[in-house]
Amino acid sequence: MKHYTFTKSERLCSKRLIEHLFDKGQRFVAFPFSVYWCVMPNDAIPDNAQVLINVSKRKFKRAVDRNRTKRVIRECYRLHKYELYDLLEAKNYKILLSLSYIQDKKRNYASMEVKYLNMLNQLLKAIDGNTSDIAKTDN
Repeated sequence: MKHYTFTKSERLCSKRLIEHLFDKGQRFVAFPFSVYWCVMPNDAIPDNAQVLINVSKRKFKRAVDRNRTKRVIRECYRLHKYELYDLLEAKNYKILLSLSYIQDKKRNYASMEVKYLNMLNQLLKAIDGNTSDIAKTDN
């Protein structure tokens, strides 16, 4: 049974892992998200993915707006995380992920979900292509 939760172990909190993500990770932009991601070995992190969600103080001056935007992004991630997890389990990889909201306009949940799904599809293609490259270099 799938549990649609967002637990503490799924949150990226370690300074060492965050530095690793931004130093060694790959980046793409799927507007309104800027996405950093890095494939990790299986024993590096406890869950299939650890996620960091950023909303810029420069874009949203009021904390209420930043918190609402982060809450909506977390909800999108929570409901659609198994699409990512299924690919990661098939490839036997784990991932670090940073989602930065780069637009200066607030969105409601429905429009954010559409943008999130577009970003997720782009991420799945990038991971699928990257993991096949890693497998070729390992042999």
